[in-house]
Amino acid sequence: MAAYLPAEARKLLDEAQQQINRHAAVGPDGRCPTCRGEAPCQPRLAASAVFARYGRLPRRQTGLASSGPAPPGGA
Repeated sequence: MAAYLPAEARKLLDEAQQQINRHAAVGPDGRCPTCRGEAPCQPRLAASAVFARYGRLPRRQTGLASSGPAPPGGA
């Protein structure tokens, strides 16, 4: 069952999703390539807080999780 979300909440969640998409990658140096902050960077943490406030999860997008090398022992 879907819960009703007011237009303002949907707008905030859409903006938070855009921030997460921009700040999802982590470079090989452990920093966000977008803002150069240490991962997880402040814009990503702020966007994650919006999702937590509304009890929602951000949409996942393939390929955004890492821009660095594969983790040791994993593919």
